[in-house]
Amino acid sequence: MKKGMSFLLIALLLVSAFSIYSWWQCKEKNNEMLKDAYTEFEINRWELEHIGASFEYILQNNASNEVIFLYAVNYRDHVRRL
Repeated sequence: MKKGMSFLLIALLLVSAFSIYSWWQCKEKNNEMLKDAYTEFEINRWELEHIGASFEYILQNNASNEVIFLYAVNYRDHVRRL
């Protein structure tokens, strides 16, 4: 009887340890995914902001239609990649 109880207790402890370890791994993976998503969002936001500022600059300096069209096409292509 005592051997059966001690075996059950050891089995429960092992299952509990495995469960805690799996939960910890899942938490770490989730944190890493959140960091990656935030970093990608910030990089894309910064790039689009920079492209928008460049576009505004060329419009204020009366750029030719060809240059404006080139910037508009580049802006469109960049947004499509996002």
